[in-house]
Amino acid sequence: MSETAAASPLDVPADWTPERKFQEIMARALAEMNLHLSPMQAEQLRSLYEMLAEANETMNLVGEASPEAIALRHAADSLLLLTTGALDGMDVRYAIDVGSGAGFPGLPLAIAMPETTWLLVESTGKKSRFLEEAVRSLGLTNTSVSGTRSEALAHNAVKRESYDLAVFRAVSTCATICELGLPFLKTGGRLVAYKGPDIQTEVDEAAVAARTCGGVLRTVVSTRLPLLHHGRSIAVWDKVFSTPEEYPRREGIPHQRPLR
Repeated sequence: MSETAAASPLDVPADWTPERKFQEIMARALAEMNLHLSPMQAEQLRSLYEMLAEANETMNLVGEASPEAIALRHAADSLLLLTTGALDGMDVRYAIDVGSGAGFPGLPLAIAMPETTWLLVESTGKKSRFLEEAVRSLGLTNTSVSGTRSEALAHNAVKRESYDLAVFRAVSTCATICELGLPFLKTGGRLVAYKGPDIQTEVDEAAVAARTCGGVLRTVVSTRLPLLHHGRSIAVWDKVFSTPEEYPRREGIPHQRPLR
């Protein structure tokens, strides 16, 4: 490295264990986001990294399971929501993560928001089984897992219009997200979609789906991934009236034929 070259924010000693690398990079990311977790919460994130790195060797839960990737592209990315003001003024007692995959954003948010009861929805068997094991191993008594398709679960009388917050990350278009997510929310709840930097056209195209299913766009927050500084967007809709009973439509249709 030249005398004038700046050290990368990801530089850590080469002889550190992957777990220690994760902890250090995660700590730097949290500091940049001005988020403060307890020692127990930080340990839960470290344990989640270990579980995911091990499971990914045989199950391919995420594309890359390096300490840097899990810390920044998954855990820190999930926690970006808490830095945007999108939840300001809310009492989030019940939240749902739809299409949770390997547990992002639901598991980091459940760790950071222990007073909120979380449901992680993931219909792929190997992923839902991983989520169940992670919830048990991490001691997340505020979190449960459902392996049911969201289109069916949203018509369950116990789950429908029962949540204050619904989150989606790496799940389809905003129009599909509105149809799948708004039926889970109480009037006054908020729907959140994690997206890349250029989403205005996609958000505009979701206006019919949002209006049809009881929502209205609240805001789109432009932000950046800590340390890497990749552009991210957080789109937020308010639930303003009850979703008509016919939505969401049957399995697969919201993805194949989004409301326009």
